[in-house]
Amino acid sequence: MSWSHYLSPDTNAATVNQTLKCDSKARADQPGACPTTYELYEGDATYRAAIDKALNPVGLNGMFGEDGYMDGPDGGAYPVNINGTTWVEGGGCKAHACGWDYIVTLYNPKTHKVVGYYYNIDPGYLIWFGETGVHEFAYLVRDYVNKTN
Repeated sequence: MSWSHYLSPDTNAATVNQTLKCDSKARADQPGACPTTYELYEGDATYRAAIDKALNPVGLNGMFGEDGYMDGPDGGAYPVNINGTTWVEGGGCKAHACGWDYIVTLYNPKTHKVVGYYYNIDPGYLIWFGETGVHEFAYLVRDYVNKTN
């Protein structure tokens, strides 16, 4: 049984501030481990609102959350530095389809801006969302290339 079973749901809710201090190398059962994107989406109302604001206009509503489309095991949330700016990278995948049906998000905790992409090999499309800057776009393209090769 993990230590999280001993905490009430209210004290165990993930927040962006906790994510900014998490250890991306720690396993889920270790102290300081990063939350999943699902935990962050459920635990931080500001993060959830920003994600929904970015995804809804491009038809990607319902990706995260209790009954979200992205119900697979992939989906850690952790801090990344892109050209001197700290972002929270998150994402997820569809159960049993993690290599070909997934989403990657970048959340800026200062501006609450969200950018990223959704990839689905069948029917074969890539959807970009948010107003992606040059550095964030380069980061996401590298991520996409690494995932698809």
